[in-house]
Amino acid sequence: MLFLSLSELKLGLIPSTIAPFLLRKVGMKHLKYYGLCSQRISAVQGQSIGLVHHLVDNKPDLDTEIARHIDMFLELSPQAIARYKKMCEDVQFLSLSEARGVTSEEIADIRTTEEAQEGLRAFFEKRKPNWKKFFGMKETKKYKVYWSPIVEKLRPVLQKPWPS
Repeated sequence: MLFLSLSELKLGLIPSTIAPFLLRKVGMKHLKYYGLCSQRISAVQGQSIGLVHHLVDNKPDLDTEIARHIDMFLELSPQAIARYKKMCEDVQFLSLSEARGVTSEEIADIRTTEEAQEGLRAFFEKRKPNWKKFFGMKETKKYKVYWSPIVEKLRPVLQKPWPS
């Protein structure tokens, strides 16, 4: 079983490097609690506080879940993924009025891009968009799967032995 721990206080230190990221993910009350307790956070606890989205019981289930997520992301525009993530960061602390201005500018700008035009054409032509050219991907005939530089970077991590 895997655990996460904010054990720096046991060493006379503070978890300053990870704290801003955890604060955004789990909120102040969980950040303070787990930091002050310095106890291990299990996967189940991590899921209950919003740190983990999905839990699996074994490596085959992990492989299936990873493949499902890869397939899901391959259906999305790479540009839209990146810009959506940035927009979420940009608007998180704005008032609704300020956010409305940012989001209006963003949709007006992205609508004219090559990727958005491909997505809209595909919608009206009742076909799937061709994101492969934007991802820089190739299809292998043997496995009928797609690869990208991102998947190649993940490969060593995914091939590590399942912890016991």
